[in-house]
Amino acid sequence: IHPQQVVASTTPTAPAPTADVTVTLADYSFTVAGKLTPGKHTIKIVNNGKQDHEIEIVRLNPGKTSKDLLAWMGKPEGPPPGNALGGVAGMVKGSTAYVTVDMPAGDYGFICFLSDVKDQQPHFAHGMMKDFKVQ
Repeated sequence: IHPQQVVASTTPTAPAPTADVTVTLADYSFTVAGKLTPGKHTIKIVNNGKQDHEIEIVRLNPGKTSKDLLAWMGKPEGPPPGNALGGVAGMVKGSTAYVTVDMPAGDYGFICFLSDVKDQQPHFAHGMMKDFKVQ
């Protein structure tokens, strides 16, 4: 065991990525500013909620919804109705993060799986999911 001294960094902070879309998380919603079109996007994610939140970005099979995916997760029989593209887990109130995703045209959803502080139910049970089309 050796003692260590922690000092403030003198290295400048890297600039934030340039985002073309912003998704704001709240209790219990996702708000999108900008247009998600087919192709690569850098998404700025801001948690303006009173609780911690996350965003899972899923590409849904044609005609499927986030509710279909959640039902399949509860009883995984047959192929899944969608696939995860990525996202950001466990964002505290007031935090910002960035994620880059390549989104072909199709059906998508945002889902928050974190548990609510009041009743321990997942935030999607309170309506924190949003389906949308990229076209």
